[in-house]
Amino acid sequence: MMDLTGRIVYLFLYPVIALYLRKDERTRVIIRCRDEILLVRHWLGNGHWDLPGGGLHRGENPAKGIQREIREELGIDLSAQLIDKRQYRRGLVRYPAYYFRMEVNEKPSLKLQRFEIAQVQWCKTKDLEHMKVYPQLKQLLREIS
Repeated sequence: MMDLTGRIVYLFLYPVIALYLRKDERTRVIIRCRDEILLVRHWLGNGHWDLPGGGLHRGENPAKGIQREIREELGIDLSAQLIDKRQYRRGLVRYPAYYFRMEVNEKPSLKLQRFEIAQVQWCKTKDLEHMKVYPQLKQLLREIS
């Protein structure tokens, strides 16, 4: 029910969100455990699966920003390696995004941030073709795999 509420709120607030995100730098991280990656479904969103991450605070270093986001959203404290910076496009919204990678040997215990992350799922890259995932994410994962 909470997931549906987030989608409805997202639809009403999309114009405001789009204006806000255009000024924002974002971070995303590929957390890989063997042959699986961690995907999240944000509470405030359209139901697509995405990589964990979020916006940078003013003047924040991207590496510190992704560590903060992962700690806040998932309750884990890991360091990440920067792999790319590119324009991210989601509908009408475009913003610069820093992409990081984290490799873990075991799936960490997660503590999801309420009203931020609705669901998480570990999945194999090949399974993304059958999931509701942004095309840019599929492309990025094909390029770096």
